This record gives sequence, C-alpha cells and structure tokens, in this order.
Amino acid sequence: MVEEGSVIAIVDCRDGRQDTSDDPLGATAALALRSLAAVPAFSGLDQAIVRRLAAVCGCRDYPKGQVIFHRGDPADCLYVLVRGEVMISVLSPHGDRMVVATCAPPEVFGEIALLDGGTRTASVETLTPTRVLTISRTDFLALLRAHPPLMESLLQVVGRLFRQTLERSSDYVFLNLQGRVAKILVQLASARGVPTESGVSVELRVTQATFADMAGGSRPMVNQILRGFVNRGFLAVHGRVVAIHDLTGLRRQAGL
Repeated sequence: MVEEGSVIAIVDCRDGRQDTSDDPLGATAALALRSLAAVPAFSGLDQAIVRRLAAVCGCRDYPKGQVIFHRGDPADCLYVLVRGEVMISVLSPHGDRMVVATCAPPEVFGEIALLDGGTRTASVETLTPTRVLTISRTDFLALLRAHPPLMESLLQVVGRLFRQTLERSSDYVFLNLQGRVAKILVQLASARGVPTESGVSVELRVTQATFADMAGGSRPMVNQILRGFVNRGFLAVHGRVVAIHDLTGLRRQAGL
C-alpha cells in the first residue's frame, strides 16, 4: 500500500503530464466542464454556474492504494471522481474496518465535513489509479452563497449519501453475511457487469480481504459463502473476475 505522504501528481490534464504551473491554457477547466456535466446533481445546473465551478477546480492524480484523506483530517476540499475508483471506510477502535461505499465516476465525495467545517468522517483510499477534481472549501462555499441553485444540487449529493448509509446500516441489521455478500455481487453486476453468453461478468477490483470488509465478515467466512454460491451454480470465480450465471438466484439470497 502507498502510505500517506507519497508524492501526489498535480497534473496538466491535457495528457496526464505532471505540471506545477497554474494551468494557463485552461486544460483543467475544460476537463472539469466535461466531468461536472456528467455528475447527476450538477448536470441540471445553468451552464454559467457549471463554468464557475469548473474555473475553480484543481486536478490531482493518485496511484493505486493511496490514502486521499484519513478520518479526522481537516476538510479542505470537495472531490469529483474523473477516473478510477475509491473506497470509503471507517475503522473501529479495535482496528476492524467497515467499508461504507466504493465510488466510481462521476461520483462526488468529501462533501459532509465540507459543509459543517468539521473533520473527515471516514477515510478514502484509491482502489485503482485515480484522477480527481478538487474544489476548495472556501471556493465552494463562496459559490453556494452566490448561486442558491447550487445548494439544491449539493443537497441531492448529501441525500444520496444518506440513502446509501441508511441502506448499508439496514443490511447489517436485516441481512446475514450470506445475504450481504449476495447483495454486493448484485449491485456490482448492476453497476459495471459485462453481459456474457452465460450471464454477467464482474471484475471485483479489490482484494479478498477488502471484499470481506465490504460485506462485514471475515475473509474465510466470505470465501466459504462464495464457494457455496459456486456449488449451487450461482457463479464461478476466476481470480478477481466473478462470472454470475444465476443473477435471479443471487437476488433471492439478497432479499431483493
């Protein structure tokens, strides 16, 4: 894993070259315009507001395994995913990790503490090489005051996060580990599954230990559940690729 303190590339977004200039050609703003337009909460905004947002965006590249921020860190900016995937998690006092969510483009993260001025409520780590846009807290709050419609868009982002958190909490209460594993696989199939002749293929993109953390179980127990799904004909596992043959069966296991 790449520890905090590793070099983070602040890039010229025209081609990914590292660049410490102030981006005089506006390459970051052009990338930001395209990326912000893809975010559902921002896509309905007046183009003038989106351009104002794009004008204050920075651009950063992180390698796989980089901690972007830790729980308890100061909240200095909002992040918009342009490329890659990140994992949001919290640690218990005993060191047990609960994965709150994984995010892929065009999702936004880091918005909660940005609003109340508190510290980060969770840690975020990259699962793949990742590019993000950043909007500083100062710039974002100034834009909120100047453009009230932006507040409605932000409330949509916060509302989505609240729904995800509530659903994840409900899963821990009402689903056993087998149901949670099945539900994660169903959600992954829906989000990025590739249709095949025999069903749907899903690349996990995480280690077995991280997948177990996502389900809230130990690695041996989750592997045992996956073997059970294989034996029942629900799926086949080839490294980090899961070939789902019976999505309906998995949905039943997840209570869907």
